[in-house]
Amino acid sequence: MASKSSYAIAGVDSPITANGQYPDTGIPWQGGTGSIQVYGNFGGGTAKLQMLADDGSTKLDLGTDVTFTANGIGGFFSPAGTLYLTLSGATSPSLKASISQIGS
Repeated sequence: MASKSSYAIAGVDSPITANGQYPDTGIPWQGGTGSIQVYGNFGGGTAKLQMLADDGSTKLDLGTDVTFTANGIGGFFSPAGTLYLTLSGATSPSLKASISQIGS
């Protein structure tokens, strides 16, 4: 399978260094299967992939396979919508992350 789209959430030049949601405006997701990789210093925090609910304000967890407290990669399936990587409980983190849509 080839990657359809790839999004850098945070890279070497601009790592995640504080709790919050990334990117600020979210990632436009076409729906389907994807993978996310998160790595670096978690600062004791938890990073999780979330989707914006239909109400426009509630964020829904996409599951334990895409919830990280250490370096990792996880797969997920999500309908079309806006995705975020949310970091919480961290002290002085420095994370990098990217997400890829998978398909033929």
